[in-house]
Amino acid sequence: NTCISISNVTISGYNSSGVFSYGYINSNGSSFEINEGILLTSGNADNSPGSFSGIQSFGNNSGWNGDQDLEIAAQISNTTNATILEFDFIPNTNKISFDYMFLSEQYLRQGDPGTCGYTDAFAFLIKKIGDPNYKNLALIPNTNTPITSETVRGPGGRCPENNAEYFGHYNVNGSPTSFNGQTAILTAQSDVIPGNKYHIKLVIADQGNGLYDSGVILKAGSFVGSKDLGPDRLISKNNALCQGETLILDATTSGATYQWYKDGTAISGANNATYTVSSAGKYEVMINSSSCSLKGSIIIEYIDKADVSAKTFTNCDNDFDGKISVKLQDLNSLIINNYKQNFIVKYYQSQIDANIG
Repeated sequence: NTCISISNVTISGYNSSGVFSYGYINSNGSSFEINEGILLTSGNADNSPGSFSGIQSFGNNSGWNGDQDLEIAAQISNTTNATILEFDFIPNTNKISFDYMFLSEQYLRQGDPGTCGYTDAFAFLIKKIGDPNYKNLALIPNTNTPITSETVRGPGGRCPENNAEYFGHYNVNGSPTSFNGQTAILTAQSDVIPGNKYHIKLVIADQGNGLYDSGVILKAGSFVGSKDLGPDRLISKNNALCQGETLILDATTSGATYQWYKDGTAISGANNATYTVSSAGKYEVMINSSSCSLKGSIIIEYIDKADVSAKTFTNCDNDFDGKISVKLQDLNSLIINNYKQNFIVKYYQSQIDANIG
């Protein structure tokens, strides 16, 4: 049984002389994080496996244009080499989700040629049939920021990092894919009205020129009804869990069976409606009932417990007025051995004051 009925599937992009900008991928026993799925690129899809050692850089091609809907969604202009997958669907549940990964040669590694500032992008566009405007689901979680090669980037490359918690890693030569870098596996999700028909448009394109191609992989079997497990608990959002804290995830669905996963691996014996989290990771649950299948996902991060030690400071009354001014916040990194900028530090005049806040 399924939560979603799909129809009217079309795909467009480059298709000439045996060269395609789209195709099917399989991990083929490698360490690649997605076992199988659909690949959409802004270049030659055959160059995406790690056997290709050069930079995927298809170039501008007469008649292979960009996409205006993508430009509106990603807040960019001058796109080219767009590949588009479209279909209609009717949901039987009130939420849907889809797992994907964005990959790009624009993720410049140390030593790579190229220039920062190009914004290749992917959009996961959805609208109810009859509505004039799309909604983009390919966003940084809990924001309205679109996923692009500029908005998600990890540390260690040539270009500045941004929203690094959603970046996967840079790829060395000989990796399963020849793209310079890739995001983590991300989830697009949306509220929908059961029984209504919707249209989805998945589109990727180069920006500025047709060089340094990008791709998106749509994980096979991941387009399902969605179960809300709550917001991601992230250090960057100041809602991460504290060291030693646990969180109960609840996926209760009438008449269902459950399997929980951590970082893509099934958790042995985790087959109940709830699961108690005690360590960082991406947690997912697959829910199967007599009526349909659902999936829930959530990212959990933990913030370090502050390592505080007693210190003695000597200060001088340089002007001999009997007063010494000390800004305690300036001492944070000296008092807290593992001090981080996202720690919230408060000082009190007594233990009693500290206990009552």
